Amino acid sequence: MHAERFIRARTENGDSVVLVADDGEGTLAGFCQLYPSFCSVAAAPIYVLYDLFVERRARRLGVARALLAAAHTRALADGKVRMDLTTAKTNVTAQALYESMGWRRDEVFFTYTLAVR
Repeated sequence: MHAERFIRARTENGDSVVLVADDGEGTLAGFCQLYPSFCSVAAAPIYVLYDLFVERRARRLGVARALLAAAHTRALADGKVRMDLTTAKTNVTAQALYESMGWRRDEVFFTYTLAVR
């Protein structure tokens, strides 16, 4: 329930955009969440695609591809110049999907994180 409250607050406050896919019968099959951000180098707004989830029963049915296409359409409509995402190095299935849709792996930069607690 904590995650549900968190996501609801993000969308209600306009902090993020959540796109959903159903299975054709009204049951949630997957979602992706886009966070607005900026690229100072490009001096333009971007989206960070932070969450992409597809229910196990709906995997390999094109749900992730449809969500990524919808995210691209939304980014264009919202005037974003780029979308960024990260994925596990071991998630080769997702990497293949991203690359088949035109996403390019960054070969220059490493990603670092710092827990602030």
